[in-house]
Amino acid sequence: MIKLRDAITAERATISASELRGFFGLSEDPCNRLDTVIKGGTIKNSGDACDLTADPTELPRQLTGLRVTVQVPGVVLGTMKKDAGMTLVDFPYSQMRGKLELSNTLLDADWGGDIKSIYVDNNSVGFSVGDSACYRVVLQ
Repeated sequence: MIKLRDAITAERATISASELRGFFGLSEDPCNRLDTVIKGGTIKNSGDACDLTADPTELPRQLTGLRVTVQVPGVVLGTMKKDAGMTLVDFPYSQMRGKLELSNTLLDADWGGDIKSIYVDNNSVGFSVGDSACYRVVLQ
């Protein structure tokens, strides 16, 4: 997540496809993502629509076996704003944003859904998901 934060907050025009894979620990890319282009307040990534599934390893005992899937559309398009040490990426178009799905249907109802935005500051990366869920990863 630190590398993701650094890439989003840096003043750059692209994030390479291999660098993007590295943010998520992927050696192979089943989505065949291209380089991410940052230009004129937008951020765009294209590739094949696909699902990326993981079995998180650091979960409380009660959540053992939980599978997390991100449904990635062919084109991901967001708007990017930087202000006072924080970067916000909004995904205003529902057909051009990822969707988080949890294997537990009760958890998915409350914590799953469209990934509507990502926010980054010096100490954390956050994700706004669905209508009311928010995930925050504190960076060390």
